[in-house]
Amino acid sequence: MKRKFAKSVKKYLFSVFVLLVCLSVVAHADSFSYPVKFIAKIFLTPAVSFVIPYSKVEIKKAKPQKSVQKSGEKTSEKQQKTKLVFAEETGGKVISETIDKSGANCSFLGVYIRNKTAENVDFEKEFKHKPNLKIKLNSKKPQVLIVHTHATESFFPSLVKFYPKSWGERDNDVSKNMIAVGKVITKNLNKSGIKTVQSLTLHDKADYEGSYDRSRETIKKYLKKYPSIKVVLDVHRDAINCENGDKIRPVVSINKKQAGQIMLISGCQTGSITGYPNWRKNLRFSLKLQQQLEKTYPNFARPLFFAEKKYNQDLCENSVLVEVGSQANLLKEAKYSAKLFSAVLAKFLKQYT
Repeated sequence: MKRKFAKSVKKYLFSVFVLLVCLSVVAHADSFSYPVKFIAKIFLTPAVSFVIPYSKVEIKKAKPQKSVQKSGEKTSEKQQKTKLVFAEETGGKVISETIDKSGANCSFLGVYIRNKTAENVDFEKEFKHKPNLKIKLNSKKPQVLIVHTHATESFFPSLVKFYPKSWGERDNDVSKNMIAVGKVITKNLNKSGIKTVQSLTLHDKADYEGSYDRSRETIKKYLKKYPSIKVVLDVHRDAINCENGDKIRPVVSINKKQAGQIMLISGCQTGSITGYPNWRKNLRFSLKLQQQLEKTYPNFARPLFFAEKKYNQDLCENSVLVEVGSQANLLKEAKYSAKLFSAVLAKFLKQYT
């Protein structure tokens, strides 16, 4: 009787064992290891313990096999391709920070300047002079002109810790480049009663070199067509690159929203730069605007950059170049910056009505 029972149990044990083997082969994945172990514990272990007294069958615990890569053994082609793609696509880190005033080498009354010229300018003395400016509110004639020498400058599509090399920094799509940012400034100034026109020309579309020459011709045409223009803004976005490929995202929180920091740039006649007699008048305008920005939104504006360049600012008094964020900022951050900047600019210009 005992032998017959033992044989039945052996058949049962064998059937369960075959079932487990089939499950293991079919599954071939870690996700099935737990149910297999559970079945073995419930059915196989009691059966073995019951049969052992009646038979000489031995069941040994299988040792898990480790997948060991032999020395000199090559990784799969898929793994190699993945590593290569990652190495090719990664350009570097995106470092988000609020750029402080440490780069300034001159400051007074909340105005910070980064003087990169050989000129020993008394900025505080220039600041005391009022800009030569008279704005007409609600005029049918334009008071402000916005141009984009580097109109195709664009922004990163999303926030990342590491940016892919495939991400471009220029875009001909006017809904994604500086034209879109300039439209925000134009719209808000017009809403505030300051008639503003914007050039939609992509001066750097065909060729980056010579873009200032092309934008110069555009400014001349607008000034000839609208002699009423008192202020010219050349709106760009900065490119802040580290030597190792990392890129800086200059950002500041204003009213619980992220805005790309801006930077005003004013040129100077010095050294090889000639034909720019009105540079002091432009500087005075920029210094006053810089102070207004700092008073309204501290740290929104980086130190004013004073450079040995002309930037076409010789064509009109009260001309300034405005950098909005960097390539690592988002377009929505740049648009928010444009909104904030235009509000400050409108308030500033209304002082000279």
